[in-house]
Amino acid sequence: MSAETTTTAGPFDATLSLQPFPGESPVGPSLRYDPVYDAIREARRQDDPSLPMGVWQSAPKRADWDLAIRLCREVLEQRSKDLQVACWLTEALLHRHGFAALAPSIRLLADLCEAFWDDGLHPEMDEDGDVGARVAPLEWLNDKLPTLLQTLPLTRSGGPPPVGHSFAEYENAQRNQLAAVRDPRGVVAALARSGGPTLVEIEASAQATPVAFHRAHHDWLGQGLVAIDILAAVLDERCGRQAPGVTGLRDTCLALQAWVDTALRAKGEEPVVMFAAATEGTESSGDDAMAEDGLGPAYDAYADPNGTTGDPADAPMFGGGPIRTREEAYFWLAEAADFLIRHEPHSPTPYVIHRALSWANMPLHEVLMEVSRGRNDLSTIFDFLGFNFAELSQQKGGKSGT
Repeated sequence: MSAETTTTAGPFDATLSLQPFPGESPVGPSLRYDPVYDAIREARRQDDPSLPMGVWQSAPKRADWDLAIRLCREVLEQRSKDLQVACWLTEALLHRHGFAALAPSIRLLADLCEAFWDDGLHPEMDEDGDVGARVAPLEWLNDKLPTLLQTLPLTRSGGPPPVGHSFAEYENAQRNQLAAVRDPRGVVAALARSGGPTLVEIEASAQATPVAFHRAHHDWLGQGLVAIDILAAVLDERCGRQAPGVTGLRDTCLALQAWVDTALRAKGEEPVVMFAAATEGTESSGDDAMAEDGLGPAYDAYADPNGTTGDPADAPMFGGGPIRTREEAYFWLAEAADFLIRHEPHSPTPYVIHRALSWANMPLHEVLMEVSRGRNDLSTIFDFLGFNFAELSQQKGGKSGT
């Protein structure tokens, strides 16, 4: 079974982590050798339960993600602006809240770099200006997070308690099934020993998962991709050729979103492509009112195995701040249109917005042909865009006659 996530809700304002400290240093001192660093490491530490314990049959150590989150927040909000601590917070939030934590966590990293890079953000750069030490935590995150994301549940069915299966389990089941074709007896024995779910079990769980759950995960992964692109853009600006890559993280999110979209289509639901960032070949590059650990209460609704509460389109919009990329601009336009469709279905505005969004990657001549339906009728186009064609023609004629 996939990694467990929980959904405790409560007030948390992420902007507290972005407030500069009073005094000479807005970033505070380095806490690398402070006891709090060791305390966070110990809270994160956990034993692999699959490894043999030998003669010492003590219970394996489990990570205390709640404690890790609390300690990381206290550091960022009260003592030091530190990318290493922010990366640990990202890890803990994902363990605690799953994909709902992806976008706000990554956006916090981008905002810390944007706000405090020139003020001595920790870890500090070398005296010669080399950024290697500062971006090392982000390189660690790009290596660490893909594996973690692949262990988070993408299905939720059965119960109580409900069962969730992850992308990692799905890939393992695929490998087992392929091996079964080549060596049926050996694979059956291996499956019996591993206890891993089969493809049939995972696909059945996906089919029984509420549509709202999968739509929410599609949206969370989409928001995460926007946040990843924003982080990449900030790092490119600050680091130039030394910028750490986010390709591993981004490619993983794309693969996970594609899996969720396949699950939606299997139920006759077409996922909405909200922005161009979630397409192959783009490398450039939460409201801050989140729940207790940075998330809104919406996750509880989407986690409902019966799908009786929560509209995935009502998920809290994580991010905030100015729009920085074309992809993000289109993303928010689509979100605004979806909101209006739900709350003002009689209004033509959201439908016009969606129509306009469908033109995002079309050249102008194709848009004009679509709007005029192939006719050489400019008045149709001007009428659609809200201009009075006759009046404009008269104005042009009057000017040419003077």
